[in-house]
Amino acid sequence: MRCMILIDSSVFLKHFLEGDSRAHDFLKNAKDKAVICDVIVNEVIYILMKQYIVNKYDLKHYDAIDHLKKPDIFPEAFKNAFIFTKLITAIDCEVLPNARYFEMMDIMGKYNLLPNDALIVATCRAYGISRVATFDSDLKLWILSSLLNYNSLSAHPDPFSQLSRAIPTTISCCS
Repeated sequence: MRCMILIDSSVFLKHFLEGDSRAHDFLKNAKDKAVICDVIVNEVIYILMKQYIVNKYDLKHYDAIDHLKKPDIFPEAFKNAFIFTKLITAIDCEVLPNARYFEMMDIMGKYNLLPNDALIVATCRAYGISRVATFDSDLKLWILSSLLNYNSLSAHPDPFSQLSRAIPTTISCCS
């Protein structure tokens, strides 16, 4: 069985929206190990589309969403976001179906995680994924403080100090 790393949307968004070299290098090296789930596809495409409209038309969040719904604007934004599918194809990233929603609800209730983060954690558990790469501080702190054991690719005695330096953080988990 191959070593799978679930790549959170934050890594892709840092790469696309900020040109972050750490995200770029991580994605380049994740070839043949990367997995994502449906909710991550949803998050990345939605944010790329919305941000394209925000930038192009100098709009605020909700105005951009309304603008995005216009039939002459949507195709342009969608075409711009399509680069995401090219990247996941290039790194041979497998897209997994999300875990069941009752599992997400259980994790939300137990650990006070928002729905998308809880769905990502539930999906990792459902598929036995033992690594998560993320820039998301909520997800990192939950992982470190709740169910998952920190085990960076480069071990460090103090995981919290390592978090501030090694981003995206790859975290190994146990069920």
